Amino acid sequence: MKKFIILFSSFILSFLAISIAFATTAAPVVDEPTSPVNSNIAVISGTATPGASVKVTGGMYNIAPVTANANGHFEVTVALVQETTNHFSVTAQISGDTISPAVTVEIVEGAQAAIDYETSTGIDRTAPSKPVIENTDAETDQSKYTITGTGEANATLIVTGDDTKTATIDSEGNFEVEVDVMCAPNPDNTYNLSVKDAAGNQSSSQKVYVTSTKTCNDVDSDDDDDSNAVFPDIENHWSESYVTELYAMGAVGGYQDGTFRPENSISRAEILKIALETFGHDVSGSAQDYPFSDVGAADWPKDYVEYAFDHGFVEGYSDGTFRPNDPVTRAAALKIIIETTEQIDVMAVTPNFPDVDSANDWYAMYTSWALTNNIVSGYADGEFKGGQNISRAEASKIIIEVLHYLDASA
Repeated sequence: MKKFIILFSSFILSFLAISIAFATTAAPVVDEPTSPVNSNIAVISGTATPGASVKVTGGMYNIAPVTANANGHFEVTVALVQETTNHFSVTAQISGDTISPAVTVEIVEGAQAAIDYETSTGIDRTAPSKPVIENTDAETDQSKYTITGTGEANATLIVTGDDTKTATIDSEGNFEVEVDVMCAPNPDNTYNLSVKDAAGNQSSSQKVYVTSTKTCNDVDSDDDDDSNAVFPDIENHWSESYVTELYAMGAVGGYQDGTFRPENSISRAEILKIALETFGHDVSGSAQDYPFSDVGAADWPKDYVEYAFDHGFVEGYSDGTFRPNDPVTRAAALKIIIETTEQIDVMAVTPNFPDVDSANDWYAMYTSWALTNNIVSGYADGEFKGGQNISRAEASKIIIEVLHYLDASA
């Protein structure tokens, strides 16, 4: 009898150990979405286990995962198919655990549906028109530029792209917003401006292009400054050597105030430009067919984007866009850097980071190669965090590490 009890107890303990080892992440709690709505976009928000990777699937294109913050909060902006019910699925996963049950989200997009809802409830469900900008293609030799225009009165103006900030549109519908400008060798600045009303409805965005006519080494410096750093804000920063090497190659530049801002995000177009130039690609005159609807003849990255598309380095989104001004994720940046070398074969998906699903994550082969060859080591918790936006410093490090790998392998 005693032997039976011992064996039974061992079985229970083993079962519990297996259950713990394969614990399932709790399902995210999703906020009630704004629906119905007359808008091109919507925000899906909620709470999940802090640090969990939250994935939203459905809609018009693939959506990069986000990480729930220390309070568990997450927000994901999704594009809406017009005049229909949009279906999304939201899951969460802690590294090492089983993915959570999916939470289904439905958002009705339709002009008449929004009007009917507003009539019956008095609640605004119609997004504002996108802002009207006085000058969408400007030049400046200053470190800052003021964008002026009009939009819905008393609404909030949201700026993303090469600078991120908000401003209030006045009661007459006018606004002025001052943005930081990067100088040469990366003089082409792009900003996305949208309007968000008091009810939380947000417009589509209007692009503004500002070209710097000043090179970074033209920036006035303090004669008493004995710093040897090419940018004052990278002195003693962990990325100083990487940024300095890229700067010496002419592949990166800073802002017109003389800073590099290593912790700022970097756009999809910018990482493509830096990678192509670092690895010796001549993209001049490549733009002919314009394969993406949001990259045209007037857009500065046109040659880089079409060259990369023609060579199979990038594919874009299923809705036919490239979204050049969106911040690039760590996973997407790593893929672009590795692919543009044209010298690295990635096939294996193991070993890998604990938060990378070797069977299902499209970027598993890239992270496996980078981990194996000591290009990236992940964060303090050992994770790669592929859905997190990459910083200017992190991108610089990976590009230089890959460049050194190629030099050593030659």
